Amino acid sequence: MTCICAVVHENMSITFGADSAGSSEYAIMSSESKKIFRRDDLLFGIAGSWRKIQLLHYALRIPEREETISDEAYIVLSLVDAIKSCFATCMVSPEQDQSAILIGYRGRIYRVNHDYGLLISKEYDAIGAGDDVAKGVLYTTKNLFNAVERVKLAL
Repeated sequence: MTCICAVVHENMSITFGADSAGSSEYAIMSSESKKIFRRDDLLFGIAGSWRKIQLLHYALRIPEREETISDEAYIVLSLVDAIKSCFATCMVSPEQDQSAILIGYRGRIYRVNHDYGLLISKEYDAIGAGDDVAKGVLYTTKNLFNAVERVKLAL
């Protein structure tokens, strides 16, 4: 059961956390493969296809950001298109794949859904099979713990 969480700190830095499980319908195993990682100024967390995780980590060409466009426009028009192109080589059928990606960039969390639609999360977000429970924990612990402790509790 995958769960990836992200929380924005008061100083606009971002903490990501993820489990280490690889699972199928019938089994769960601990894996050393990374579900979260940094590429340039971007933090990535992905839930879903292991092949897509590997492509994001090793094959994605991060596009340069033009200073004349907003952060959101950069993510939507440049980065998501680069991700979509990178995934074009992936053999996972769209009907089977429900992958989601969290991107941390300049103090904001962006969620890219399996259809490449983008949502901007205000303070926190979670993806994967455990996302509902994790979001409940992140919501209820907002004024009780710091961001790192909240992510650990949610996971």
